[in-house]
Amino acid sequence: MGVDTDDVAVIGGSVSGLAAADSLNDLSGIGEVRVFERQEYDNKRVDCGEAINDSTLVPLEKTAANGFLNNVRGFQLRVYSGMNRSATETPLGTSNLRCEAGYICDRDVVERRWAESLSDDGVLFETGRSVSHSEYRDICDEYDYVVDATGQPSLTHKVHDRVPEYTGDMVALNATVEGDFSDYVEYPRIYFEGYVGYSWSFPKSRNRANVGIGWAGDERPDDYMRAFEAAAERNGFPVPDRADVNIYTIPRGPSLDPKKTHHPESNVFLVGDAAGIANRYQGEGICQGIRSSYLLADLIAAGKETEYSTHCTTA
Repeated sequence: MGVDTDDVAVIGGSVSGLAAADSLNDLSGIGEVRVFERQEYDNKRVDCGEAINDSTLVPLEKTAANGFLNNVRGFQLRVYSGMNRSATETPLGTSNLRCEAGYICDRDVVERRWAESLSDDGVLFETGRSVSHSEYRDICDEYDYVVDATGQPSLTHKVHDRVPEYTGDMVALNATVEGDFSDYVEYPRIYFEGYVGYSWSFPKSRNRANVGIGWAGDERPDDYMRAFEAAAERNGFPVPDRADVNIYTIPRGPSLDPKKTHHPESNVFLVGDAAGIANRYQGEGICQGIRSSYLLADLIAAGKETEYSTHCTTA
């Protein structure tokens, strides 16, 4: 588009897409940066990834107004024999893991404030509608770089009918609840229960928390909501109202060959969940997504963007 500059389209305006827009907008030689986001930031409901273990990756002041609510000391891992147990059963073991830059957030606020900051810096936003397959192809023709931050499976994979290239996913249910979390507000809890999955209770304050459950293995429940309710009952956090629960599909990483994260024929780069980045406990998944975007910007700055797939490891 530009005569002497390269223009960038970012498809997907959650944290990985915002990180890509932020880092690329700062590069010399980059002209227009435009973000396409299917939701409106003022109405966006996001409660997945509200634990961020390295808040320094987000270039916002760590205030409640920016969505950073609880500066935690770390996370407590609690290991149990399984799910068929009483609420009073003692854990097989516990471990407090320090996390100096960890926060529990209102992620929708973090994303809205980050988008506002980028808009002030000249990044353009188109929000409130999804990008169609034909529009995707037009964007690829029009822009010099395209960053796909649409999640797993990516829009790129859908357009090219390559969704089976992903090798695994993880289902997660999340909600924000009210209750008494004063006993562990400094060390949010993660519960491992004898299967490849986990549940959690992440206080945002002494009386409000993000709670959830996820399944990374092949064994999935017949009724996800009932499984979520049962986890709340045995782990001692409030049972969420079904109307407040969001369901997400995220990578069971690594879930995509790193070589598939760059499509040189259209100069499309996949970041975050779209790249199959491994979701890790304690908020590491969201941090890995942001880091993948910063990695891409660093390589473009060095003129080595074709090396992205060799550096974009999902391990």
